[in-house]
Amino acid sequence: MINYFNKLEKMVSKYREKYARRPKTAALRLAYWNLKACFSSQITKEESAGLNKPVADAWMQVINGDGIDITGNYLHEIQDFKIPKIPSGGHINFNIDNALKVNKKIKRLGLVFFMGVGDYFLSTNFIENFKNCYPNLVFDAYVSKNTDKNSSVLVGECLKVNPNFENVYYFDGYPADGKSGWKNYDYSECYRKIKEDTLLLPVIYMQDEHIKSRHETLCRTFSLSKPVFTPAPKVYTDYEATKQVSDIISKVDQKMAGRKGIVWLQLASRSAKYLYPLDKARKLVNGLVNEGYLVINIDHDMPETEHVITIDIKKVSINESIKLLCMLNKKYRVYCAGIVSCFFAISSGLKIQNLGIQHTYDRFVEAVWFPNIFIIGDREYRMLPKSRVFEASLGDYTINSNNRCDYRPEFILSCFNQFQAETTL
Repeated sequence: MINYFNKLEKMVSKYREKYARRPKTAALRLAYWNLKACFSSQITKEESAGLNKPVADAWMQVINGDGIDITGNYLHEIQDFKIPKIPSGGHINFNIDNALKVNKKIKRLGLVFFMGVGDYFLSTNFIENFKNCYPNLVFDAYVSKNTDKNSSVLVGECLKVNPNFENVYYFDGYPADGKSGWKNYDYSECYRKIKEDTLLLPVIYMQDEHIKSRHETLCRTFSLSKPVFTPAPKVYTDYEATKQVSDIISKVDQKMAGRKGIVWLQLASRSAKYLYPLDKARKLVNGLVNEGYLVINIDHDMPETEHVITIDIKKVSINESIKLLCMLNKKYRVYCAGIVSCFFAISSGLKIQNLGIQHTYDRFVEAVWFPNIFIIGDREYRMLPKSRVFEASLGDYTINSNNRCDYRPEFILSCFNQFQAETTL
């Protein structure tokens, strides 16, 4: 009964904060949670779990969407050191110290990735912190070889240059079903690939409009100390530039005479299947050129000119793109601008100022929380400082057939000039 009142107190606090502007919703959610808690078999099973429950609780907790500990329902999987399917809205908390006590054979941690490139880079600082906490364990990475709604195969290329991992393995993964969210990804093939001394752990995290830091929520998943501040992503560039990268650098050097900086312009989003209209993109590029910038165009099939370089992203690898951006930033004044993409996190790691164009409202702010990022949006972002948000008026954009905002190039250019002025003070 004491356990119930402790959980009730936590749920009241959680819903009071989450639904501060919607008290009726908070009351209904709390009533629903209370009903489930009172009649949940979990409460009546606590004693019946017997001696097995402490073993399960030793290294993993499964929490459902209402904050109730339902670990006892997954004893069989947990005792085999396998990860159970997560209930909708639920989460898992790992305790590596206790897992090592339960199973003395563990010498390696196998981190499983089923995410996009941007999400991977939002996790890199945590991964380095995690490895520093367990220097005597070998870290291996397992990444899906498929690109789907959850995952990008490009993550594997990024993992290969991450010095915290000894090996990178690919597995045949896919979303387990379309109803229970991204966390329920089928990575069962990994269990057939791992060595006997490996503890397999999926890199999963909470997503909520009130969460500002991916690092913080990953620390919660893996039972590490909460960071005092939000660290920027770690971007590893300690590898040789390819000939293709060197050739692009040479081309930039030839075109930079009289230019005051470089704008790395990306106007497409793979995950949202959005491409900024070509006619508007041309006007925006011409405006930036007239303002004195060399434009490196990433997505649009646009002819190169004296002050425009077009990169075919299908022919340049993700690691080449990152190396190129890093090298340019060391030589010239570089700005990133464009649709929300993996280069938000990458630019934060490289400390490059970035103007993001939010073609649709996104209540999750982890990717844009870093101080180098300003955004253009069609509404207020309460979680972000007002000084870093350019809120568009109705006349500054049109809504396309996919219900996405196509901003006027003149408005984007005006925002860019303000952004540039503020970030060079």
